[in-house]
Amino acid sequence: MNESTAITGLPVAQQLHQLNKQLIYSHQQLDCANQQLQQYVQLDKLRSTTLKLIASSQPLAHILHHIVKIVELEHQDMICSILLLDETEQHLTIGAALSLPHFYNDAIEGIAIGYGVGSCGTAAYLGQRVIVEDIANHEYWKNFTDLAAQAQLGACWSEPIMSSSDKVIGTFAIYHRHVCAPTKTDFNLIEQSANLVSIAVDLASANDLIWQQSHYDSLTGLANRQYIYSQLNDSIIQAQRNKTKLAVIHLDLDNFKEINNSLGHNSGDLLLIETAKRIAIAVRKSDHIARIGGDEFTIIMSHLTDIDDTEVITKRLLSQLSRPFMLDDKQLYLSASMGITFYPDDAGNIDNLMKNAEQAMYSAKAFGRGCYQYFNTQMREKTLKRISLINDMRNAITNNEFSLAYQPIIDLNTGELNKVEALLRWQHPTKGNIPPLDFIPLAEETGLITKIGNWVFTSAIQQINLWRNSLNPTLQVSINTSPVQYNDDSIEKAIDYIQQHNLDPSSLIVEITESLLIESTESVANKLAKLRQQGIEIAIDDFGTGYASLSYLKKFKVDYLKIDKSFVWNMHKDDDDRIICDAVLMMANRMGLKVVAEGIETKEQFNLLRDMGCGFGQGYYMAKPLSIADFEDFYIAYNSKQHQQYISE
Repeated sequence: MNESTAITGLPVAQQLHQLNKQLIYSHQQLDCANQQLQQYVQLDKLRSTTLKLIASSQPLAHILHHIVKIVELEHQDMICSILLLDETEQHLTIGAALSLPHFYNDAIEGIAIGYGVGSCGTAAYLGQRVIVEDIANHEYWKNFTDLAAQAQLGACWSEPIMSSSDKVIGTFAIYHRHVCAPTKTDFNLIEQSANLVSIAVDLASANDLIWQQSHYDSLTGLANRQYIYSQLNDSIIQAQRNKTKLAVIHLDLDNFKEINNSLGHNSGDLLLIETAKRIAIAVRKSDHIARIGGDEFTIIMSHLTDIDDTEVITKRLLSQLSRPFMLDDKQLYLSASMGITFYPDDAGNIDNLMKNAEQAMYSAKAFGRGCYQYFNTQMREKTLKRISLINDMRNAITNNEFSLAYQPIIDLNTGELNKVEALLRWQHPTKGNIPPLDFIPLAEETGLITKIGNWVFTSAIQQINLWRNSLNPTLQVSINTSPVQYNDDSIEKAIDYIQQHNLDPSSLIVEITESLLIESTESVANKLAKLRQQGIEIAIDDFGTGYASLSYLKKFKVDYLKIDKSFVWNMHKDDDDRIICDAVLMMANRMGLKVVAEGIETKEQFNLLRDMGCGFGQGYYMAKPLSIADFEDFYIAYNSKQHQQYISE
């Protein structure tokens, strides 16, 4: 017997046949493994190259085209497309479809999703994978068979693209020229491709949101300060190239802070939104608009051949903003102040153009508000002085540059000195004495008045407490307050200070302006009521210079009216100022109010006011504002003379 036959029990021929079958099977397994390896390599290449593009923040369109291109290169029998849902989430738009005919892409661009709207429209509608192996005979394609035939498409498999929040955002589709069923490998490919698109779209959406938030104002939807600077830079480059001019307009709403504080921030926001809309209506389509601050807007007008072109726009802006605003069935009126500057006439760079426009805007406010002013060089000097003063004022309290002067207030009938007004003074170390009219408005505008006002209050109340112990137990100090202080917690802090230090509230008179009454809110009324409840008296300062009517005096309980010095300075026996003072005194007497006349400079004025029934007076005729030491000397000397020189005929 043959040795080989003895070992296997099979003839040699059969053994060879068996080995050949095993070898063929091994080759098949190896081919299959190679194919799988190749597919994994292809998928890995698609995944790694796509993720690299995503990580480097390449544009979404570039990434989508890359995905389609790689899949089609590796699978040349496939035609791919990526469709994305539009903002309505009801229509598909082309994301990438490199190999589909233009007429086909044009036909499906913007198509509404729905059941039976091809493979992609149905997949997007259902949120499920749709496999159509035979387009010509499938119900989903019955309305598109001619289009598919013209494009020579036989099969279409579509996978919905899901966002990270599990919402359908589009479809990834693979087409074949002939009737074709997908393999397990095809399913893996289509699923992986859709996932990559999802990652790319999600990241692009996040980047778009970040860009939107960093470049646009979230309330009005207008460009923000950062973006308008970029737009202005581009506009300057374009103006240089075309040898044209451009205008920068700085628009600031007048008295918006008071409206915002009185009506609340929600109403203020609605006003800003409506303002933005009206500005957009007034300007040209080519103009850029931005909200650069709370109630501040910037407009860039490019391509100007004549600077007079801005006149039309600024007048249109004023007209739009002067129309009444409706909030909760209430009519509100706003105005705006605008400053205008030109490139290259006034400045050649962004910073100076923006500063110039702002300076011109402040000039418009000073001119009367509700108007516009063109920039000139004098404005720059004024603004530099203004900025310097604000910076110096921030350090004035810390550096002990502020002080209080005290002006006696005399009882015109008895001659007694029981009241004094605290007046703020600023002695600058290099600029000398700075008048209150130069820095108080700036302090109110910047909010520094709160810090300064708190200092004035504590300093004056401490001083009057000392004088009550050393000079006169009934002495009162009158302190000026700003309307700004009634919009924060200054009044509450003042009351707390009095209570914590066991001070007598009756030692204090708080002076307010007529404008505070006119523009007052429920909050302001409550704060005034709290002051009077504590025993603090209220005086209306500079009465007659504002627009307060008798109705305000009835609505808000006050104790004193202070006749403005402008009515006293030129008062004689038979002139209009005397008639006005007489009318104020008669009205005050009937309402039970006491009157203080400011600015008495002559004996004639003193006697006239006393004879008309004015209770109190202050002015240089009696005494100028005095330092602490000088007031103490004056008080002692005044009382020793029994004040006869003032009350004698």
